[in-house]
Amino acid sequence: MTPISPLTPKKQNWPARLLDAEGLNLFWGILNHLPTPTLIVDTRARMVLAANSAFMKISAFSFMDISGRSIDALLPDEGLDKLKLGTPVEIVLMRSSRPPQKVIAQMQFMEGSDQFAILEIQPLEEFQQFELQNQGLWLRTITEAAALDEMPNFEAVVDWVVQKLHSLLAAEFVCVYHAESSVPELRRIAATEEAALLPERIPSTDLIRLGDAQVWVQGKQVQTELHTTARMHNLSYLCSAPLGNANAHVGMLVVGDREKQPIARLPLVLQFFSAHLTAAHNYFLLVDELHRQISNLERQLAVKDSVVESVQDGILLVSPQLLVTGINPAAEWLLGYGDWEVKDQPVESVLIGSDRIFPALQNACQGQPTHNISGVSLHRRNGQAFPAHVRVLPIVREEQTVAIAVIISDISEHEEIRAHSQQLEHRALLGEFTAIFAHEVRNPINNISTGIQLVSSRMSPDDPNFEVLGRMEGDCQRLNHLMESVLTFSRTIEPKLETMDISILLRRILDRWRPRMSRVNVEAFFQSEIAAPMVFGDARMLEQVFTNLISNAVDALGTRGKGTIAVKISQGSMVGNRPQIVITVSDDGPGIPEKVREHIFEPFVTTKSQGTGLGLAITKRIVTAHRGSITLNSFPGGTMFFVNLPASEEA
Repeated sequence: MTPISPLTPKKQNWPARLLDAEGLNLFWGILNHLPTPTLIVDTRARMVLAANSAFMKISAFSFMDISGRSIDALLPDEGLDKLKLGTPVEIVLMRSSRPPQKVIAQMQFMEGSDQFAILEIQPLEEFQQFELQNQGLWLRTITEAAALDEMPNFEAVVDWVVQKLHSLLAAEFVCVYHAESSVPELRRIAATEEAALLPERIPSTDLIRLGDAQVWVQGKQVQTELHTTARMHNLSYLCSAPLGNANAHVGMLVVGDREKQPIARLPLVLQFFSAHLTAAHNYFLLVDELHRQISNLERQLAVKDSVVESVQDGILLVSPQLLVTGINPAAEWLLGYGDWEVKDQPVESVLIGSDRIFPALQNACQGQPTHNISGVSLHRRNGQAFPAHVRVLPIVREEQTVAIAVIISDISEHEEIRAHSQQLEHRALLGEFTAIFAHEVRNPINNISTGIQLVSSRMSPDDPNFEVLGRMEGDCQRLNHLMESVLTFSRTIEPKLETMDISILLRRILDRWRPRMSRVNVEAFFQSEIAAPMVFGDARMLEQVFTNLISNAVDALGTRGKGTIAVKISQGSMVGNRPQIVITVSDDGPGIPEKVREHIFEPFVTTKSQGTGLGLAITKRIVTAHRGSITLNSFPGGTMFFVNLPASEEA
């Protein structure tokens, strides 16, 4: 350690804590250990108190020459006043027996004092040489900063800035704070490992107080929580720069060190990096917003595409040049073309068959829609014509037609329904007329039958006309039966429903038919899988149903002279919340011809030469009135009728 210099300045100009010998020895040892030329200055007296050997070397002054010397003699042109700002500045240093030298100097007040300061000096040539050595590194940094938008996200940009500043400035502390919208404070989002001693969160008021790039050094007044932390941990400097613009700050960039002094243009450096961080922040905010909008648009397009794909109407999209740009699956099915076949084809080559569509397309090019083109007949690819309803709607953006939608509805089914409705109306009118006719004709037939019976009773059986009268009597009975069936079919069926055991009704009907079955060599079987099959029905009407079915089976088997009829009761499936009971009436007869099966339940459809064709029609109406259903399965060698009836709630 260097001994106490005989050139120790006067005591009244020296800090009290360094007046003892031990303190002075320690002071001179530390001062001379510093590699940077350094002065200790009394700023009030504007006097040099001490200097280290590195300063003596560059200034050529001796201890005797420098101690107690006026600082203005060493630093002319108000050099001391320039240094009081706390930032590195270029000044002129006067030297002994040598020409003045340009240097870069920075002054820092001692802790707790606004009088005594440490002045560090670096020759301008050395500083410029250092700058030149780092110029390539800075140029690479600037080039890399121009490509920050190529990084994957804002977090990656922040990490790059922290690491780059750490390496460029050799700064111990580098961190980035970011504003949170939900709370009035800034949160540390990235930092070097040593920066952990800085606060995790700082109040947003620090942004207001530090409105631009600022450097705080030891001895300077604290303004923010960051400055307080820096002083507590004995940092030599702390520089900060806000992120964002003057109207909206979004964060803060902070750099500091415990030993090194800030470089000359540190605020400019931080402004450079904060500007790029701000640009990256705004860029990735915009990218995120665009991604969100694209995602929303994709969802909307997916919904619209799903609607267009699933709608039953055919849709053609046509350009203002009247070229087809696309069609939906319904249009592909209607017209028989694939989407790829009609794309970029003239619309008149696809919509063939009506000259009323082309004028509507021309109007649509002018922005005028046509909502109703009815009675149009279009042709499919195979030449088949179909009736259609067409709408031509322009799609307008900024008063310009950008596309035309042609919507085609196939009304073939509507036309069939309309024709069927007309047919039903005609049938209803005919049925009403038939009922009136049957009612009016039945009385004359009864009179004729009574007259024939009267004449026959007075005629001898040997009379040649007796057989003729018998045939006439039979025809009258057949006509009377037909009229009764017509009247029954034309009446409104209103069953009187009550709980009943359907098995008892079926056994009674079979017992009544057994004598007739035995005469035609037909055997009947009955089976019930349910102990008490209770249904909700009208016994009189259901008796008519199963009597018709058994009668038809007996008639079908009677032509063969033998056969079997089976009646079976089983549990059906649920319809709604109601269980069903199924009654199957089957026979092993010749079956029903295929051309008759589809119409077997329609009026006046029969396979019997003497049948009226109303029995099964009446049967179906009765079963339907019971909220049931009747179906059949017929094949060569047998016929099966399935009657489904709702089970009673008691069952």
